[in-house]
Amino acid sequence: MNGKEEYNFLTQTISSRLNKYKYSVEKYVYDEKEFGNYEAIFVIDNIKIKVTRDKEQIFFEIGSLAEFDEWFDLELVIESQGGKITIHKKQNTEKQISEYIKILDQNFSKIRALFSNKNYFQTKSNLKKMEKARVKSIFGLDV
Repeated sequence: MNGKEEYNFLTQTISSRLNKYKYSVEKYVYDEKEFGNYEAIFVIDNIKIKVTRDKEQIFFEIGSLAEFDEWFDLELVIESQGGKITIHKKQNTEKQISEYIKILDQNFSKIRALFSNKNYFQTKSNLKKMEKARVKSIFGLDV
């Protein structure tokens, strides 16, 4: 499946799993010269969801409408709520997308609350601390 077909699969999966929410596509950039990599940004309620395909891996990040270019890894957001997810990056990209969308669907009300105007800046502070701790534990670096 090429990047364009995969993007169609992504939007169909979002439509079917998250059909109870209205969403819009804010951005979609596809680069055939870069192995079919793409970046898509969806807006649902008060959150932005950035989906990036890079070297046949899929990454989901969450952002707030309150800030233009601040993103947090979906796995980190779920961990901040005591959950744990593992997406197997060696799976085909369709399977990765399906797993991420399922996780979004199951946790959407929590994510929406975390990224609400009322909670966002505390959420951001907590996630930044978690990011630093993650970098330190993996790489032994203080950032």
